[in-house]
Amino acid sequence: MYGVVHILLLGGLTPMALAAAAFGVSWAASRRAGAAWNAGVVLGFAAGVTALAARNIGLGPALQKLASPSMAQEWLPIVALMALAPSALAAAGQRGWLRWVVAVPLCVATPIWLLWGGKYLPSQEVRQSGFATDAWSAPQAVAILGGVAVLLLVAWWSWTAVPHESAPRTRSLLVVVSLIGAAATVGLTGTFVYAQLCGALAAAVGGGVVVAWIVNAKAGPEAAAGPVIVLTGALLLLAACYSALPPWMAIGVAAAVVLSAGRIPGLQRLKPRVQLALRTFVCFLPLTLVLWQAVAAFLETQRQQQEAAESNPYLNL
Repeated sequence: MYGVVHILLLGGLTPMALAAAAFGVSWAASRRAGAAWNAGVVLGFAAGVTALAARNIGLGPALQKLASPSMAQEWLPIVALMALAPSALAAAGQRGWLRWVVAVPLCVATPIWLLWGGKYLPSQEVRQSGFATDAWSAPQAVAILGGVAVLLLVAWWSWTAVPHESAPRTRSLLVVVSLIGAAATVGLTGTFVYAQLCGALAAAVGGGVVVAWIVNAKAGPEAAAGPVIVLTGALLLLAACYSALPPWMAIGVAAAVVLSAGRIPGLQRLKPRVQLALRTFVCFLPLTLVLWQAVAAFLETQRQQQEAAESNPYLNL
């Protein structure tokens, strides 16, 4: 029980508090919702990653991991930082289309970088050794990685296509709920590490939501579309490739995250209450289906393990 509480404090309260502080400082300095949201999400998530790592290896080595990552998940704070570049370029050039000059190569490179050297994208030496039984062929890699890049870009565009003043509080809450649902789904399917990181991202967004309400910022998490979308996609990709998260569940959770704050065709023509109800429904529908299946699969696994334990005579001695 203590371990669970400790993890919640490190992976929940730490990123939330740091995100809230970064949001508040950035807002006070610039009065720009985009700058505040980006600062809160990136710094809050980095704080969560560091706090979770420090639990096992200490604070000093955990901080060093931020500058010299080695494992795929350790690169995520740097990926989040790089995801700030498209919005910064668009703001500096005062042209919205400029963000895609950087966003496109970022969405293409991120999944390749995170999976490079693993069982799906091993080195040529490993392939020649005959041990790379799960390695993707060149056509498979192009199709899968290209599909991931396209989905990331579509999700990113969907979030940027929504006016900031369009029900920011509702969309903010739905984003937090969908990210918590992502963490629960990943955890139920067997990867606590990635579930903790999804929880850290949800907490970072939650910290921004709290301060955004206090200062009455007229924008939701879509103001930090780059970091949130890229981090969510990267975490789900890693959980699907290196854990037992089925790809269809990853897609379902990703759809919930996108629909929680993204553009829904025809929604703006409806009355505000109808907009709220419809967005909530289309967000919760895939999330509920995925969670229901994840819980059912988890309970079935637990039942099988219990039956195996009861039928093992050596465990009853």
